[in-house]
Amino acid sequence: MNQRVKVQAFKPANPTPQRPKRQLSVYRTAHCREDEIWSIADEYVTNRLPNKKPVLARGELKCKAVLEQDLVVDPDGDPHPLHSNIINWPEDEALREAKALELSRKAQLHLR
Repeated sequence: MNQRVKVQAFKPANPTPQRPKRQLSVYRTAHCREDEIWSIADEYVTNRLPNKKPVLARGELKCKAVLEQDLVVDPDGDPHPLHSNIINWPEDEALREAKALELSRKAQLHLR
């Protein structure tokens, strides 16, 4: 079994009229306990998905890894105080894919 975070987890959402910037939704959980992290996942991720499938795993990544890719962590606090968006994604799809791949390589997988 592959114990790595899939690259798909780090691909940003396409722009929409409501969110004109290409962005990836994340939570800053460095100072949270395990149970707090899974509680955030349940309330702010699972409950917002159309299919309500529970979060079974997460990828943890240091902010430094994001900044090394010339990306920006934008703490917006919506819908949760620890919520941020990773922004500054390049328009070129191959470059975005390369950045997402590098983030997935540096991420640590945590299974529920």
